[in-house]
Amino acid sequence: TRRTYMPILSVEDHVDPDGEIPCAAGFQIFLRNSCLHGVTVMRAQNASNSLPMDIFIFSSLLQFLAASIGAPVGTYSHLSTTFHIFEVDRSVTREVVDHPSSVIGVGLGDPQGLPHELDRLLDFEKQLRDRVLEQNHQAIDSFIRTDISLQSELGRCLHRLLLAIALKKTDQQDRIESLGLPSEVRDLLGTSIARLAI
Repeated sequence: TRRTYMPILSVEDHVDPDGEIPCAAGFQIFLRNSCLHGVTVMRAQNASNSLPMDIFIFSSLLQFLAASIGAPVGTYSHLSTTFHIFEVDRSVTREVVDHPSSVIGVGLGDPQGLPHELDRLLDFEKQLRDRVLEQNHQAIDSFIRTDISLQSELGRCLHRLLLAIALKKTDQQDRIESLGLPSEVRDLLGTSIARLAI
């Protein structure tokens, strides 16, 4: 169908000049030759900071939607009508340009099966977030020992990632290694950029 365009930027966003306007204008999916393809349209894009996160989020959404209908993932396109870099990000941007091998690629696993487990994972995230806000270390320990029976590869990785973020936010970084996260995810959690984003 041609109707699968999901608008994010709305007419109301233009009414209040002081309001925060979404950078993403919309996301569209197409089922062509039995594969699900995705296109994101950005009205503006922070090239040094939010570009990697936005591509990750929308391409992950494409994978999730494809898995939910049992279709292979096709192509993903990310269109930005304008790119910008803020002065505060200039040094990080220069580091990436000068040392491209320092860029970390993160793969969180196959999304197949996650759509059926998402409610369970979201409920877990809410409960865990509440315990983190309370700084309740004992409850977080209990969450680490509890199996929430996730079968999908992506679901299990997201579960461990949520636990790692909880440990990081409660100053227990030394315990993250025991969660068995992929090395590239552990590396990402240790970067200064991750400390700002999480």
